[in-house]
Amino acid sequence: MANSPPERLGLRERKKKDAMARMQTAVRDLMGERGYDAATTKEIAAGADVGEANLFRYFPF
Repeated sequence: MANSPPERLGLRERKKKDAMARMQTAVRDLMGERGYDAATTKEIAAGADVGEANLFRYFPF
């Protein structure tokens, strides 16, 4: 198996990775601007352009 091609992700996995990256960016930005205690899940979801319920699927609190 010399130099086998990289495995390609399906559409669902690519969307999951994209959503996760957007959520992480939104969390970093909001917490950097306002601090941990002032950031809400609603604001994080809006900043990541996902539904608030998705936050709890990716990050069960």
